[in-house]
Amino acid sequence: HRIIFYPKFHCELNFIERFWCVVKYYPRENCQYSLEGLRETIPAALNSVTSISINKYYLYCMRILDTYQAGFTYGIMEFKERVYRNHRQVVDKSKW
Repeated sequence: HRIIFYPKFHCELNFIERFWCVVKYYPRENCQYSLEGLRETIPAALNSVTSISINKYYLYCMRILDTYQAGFTYGIMEFKERVYRNHRQVVDKSKW
């Protein structure tokens, strides 16, 4: 086992927080609001999150950590700007 200490009040650095957010959303949408229904829904909620999603949550948190290490403040425009290179989305080519 490994213990990892995260800074207090910085849940954006802990990818397990994103996992729990998705897991908690599933029962809200699929539960019959009974104890038995909750007991059936919880295992399905845990299984609803794929390993690919967990990896995405991890990479997102690492990106935020890299942003902090580079001296930026989380939430500023330089952090939010992103150029999408996908044929399914509208792209602002002036940022290329």
